[in-house]
Amino acid sequence: MQRTIIIDEMPIFINAESFDIGKNDNCLDWYDEMVRVTNDEELTKFDCERVRVLINYLISMEMAESFKHESEYTSLPTKKLIRHLKDEQRELLYHVLGRLKKEKVEYKYQNRYQWFLKMLENDSVGVVNRDEKKTVILCSKWIEYRHFGNILVLDGTADIVRKIYAHGGYELIELPNYHNYKERLRILFRIINTSKTKRKNIETHESIASDFLEIRERTKDLNIIALLMLV
Repeated sequence: MQRTIIIDEMPIFINAESFDIGKNDNCLDWYDEMVRVTNDEELTKFDCERVRVLINYLISMEMAESFKHESEYTSLPTKKLIRHLKDEQRELLYHVLGRLKKEKVEYKYQNRYQWFLKMLENDSVGVVNRDEKKTVILCSKWIEYRHFGNILVLDGTADIVRKIYAHGGYELIELPNYHNYKERLRILFRIINTSKTKRKNIETHESIASDFLEIRERTKDLNIIALLMLV
């Protein structure tokens, strides 16, 4: 008999990572942390530094490839990163990566390590994305929970985000709404730019405040709950 797993609220369905060689420099943070916690006599400091340079080189070379097609595309799938290295460099890279203590670091570092290995040996694992002056490699995949067993997700917002569940092959089961939220709740949408630069402007604050005052004037007998989405 197959087990049934009950999940309270919608789980995370996307396993995603980005590799950046700019300000965030997170294409190397996972490596630095694994080297720090690894105590292996067969790994010299010199070899670890050489591999660090190689990893940065691989990511940089893959990003540079996209600029050859700059007039045609803004996003291009990655190809095997290992193709950028010579045999001796490949041997050193695999030797060091294979001896790192992956299990001793946080999950986020383990995840980046796994994504890097996939990009290293496979085509179309990630996408080189250029957004204005910033270039990053984006990796993502859909998380399939159903191989763990029958999955029952208790999510009161499932009807609103039914496309997400439909993508995973989930069946939406509607239950009676004893609280009668549909008659007690009104959802009003407003598009106000509250990005990092705009949210500092007095005009943005005035737009939000005037919108609240207008709604409150029209609905004096109702309580107002504000949910702001940054755009």
